[in-house]
Amino acid sequence: MMNDSLSKTTTTKRGLKYRYYYSHSQDISASPKPVLLLVHGYGSTAQDWGRIAKFFVQNQYSIIAPDLLGLGGTDKPLDVAQYVLSKICQDIMDILDVEQIKKVVAIGHDWGSKVVSRLANFHSARFEAFAFLAVSYVVPTPNFEYYKHLEDTKAALGYVLHGYWEFLAEEGAAEILEEHWDSSYSLGYPHDPKLWSTHLAPVGGYKEWLLNDNQAPLPSYLTEEDKERHRKITFENGGMKPGLNWYKTLIGSPCLSAEDDKLISPDSYNISKPTFFGGAEKDFVCLPAHGQYVMNQYCKNYVSKTFDADHWLLLSHPEEVATALIAWLKTLETNPVLVQEE
Repeated sequence: MMNDSLSKTTTTKRGLKYRYYYSHSQDISASPKPVLLLVHGYGSTAQDWGRIAKFFVQNQYSIIAPDLLGLGGTDKPLDVAQYVLSKICQDIMDILDVEQIKKVVAIGHDWGSKVVSRLANFHSARFEAFAFLAVSYVVPTPNFEYYKHLEDTKAALGYVLHGYWEFLAEEGAAEILEEHWDSSYSLGYPHDPKLWSTHLAPVGGYKEWLLNDNQAPLPSYLTEEDKERHRKITFENGGMKPGLNWYKTLIGSPCLSAEDDKLISPDSYNISKPTFFGGAEKDFVCLPAHGQYVMNQYCKNYVSKTFDADHWLLLSHPEEVATALIAWLKTLETNPVLVQEE
């Protein structure tokens, strides 16, 4: 867990309160080390970086980790339009400005990887490098259509990967998730990662799992105490409904995510700055082979490593992931990247 004494709040320029954790490991104005911006994914909060953050701190890195919009201790607006990534990225830039942080490496996991992708597209000048865990760099898709995406993945792989998005975006999903929270938790953090291929990825699979109140044991890296911590975070300040807006941006007409991606210049699709991709070998939705393909196409200056882990490698393999990231970060110290003022 992140130490509560590191918790801070600020109000961004668009009037939203964000909670974040900020740990100073050294005088950032004098140190060659960048501050590490840690961006979590859906269903998580900054707390999930706690196991890995301690290794960064031990190696004299400062870290800043926000609770993303709709989750944790950050505001939870119900308006879906507030969740487009150009706006969320600007919120993050506002937080960095409040703390006067100039040298930054952004590290994302899950949906956090998509946020880091858009930080690279919209605000590349502010960052030295970008790292992606479980989910690789996400290329802008201004013509994205959800159901065509399902058809394309099925044509390429023989099955769909993201059928659960439909359920998470539908009306009433929050009530079902909350009523069957234990069932949802056991699928979200599966003891057998292959459950994602049979019960999460197919259209309708997630909803059916919940309505049947199916439950499975916890994976070895989670305790009952971890589960209760996640339960408390899930239900505080508004429950699950606001956070589902992340998925609602992907589905609908117009698709808000696609409309937002139209703001990105095609010249910004490729990332020239150093990047890192940490794939999860046992992730049956966010496939590491696909991540490698995308990184190879759009991130020419990248390092990759695959971990023998499921999607939640931050929780299951924190020291191994931290060691790989720190080794990569040290290469940036010997070959510093020019960071421009925006």
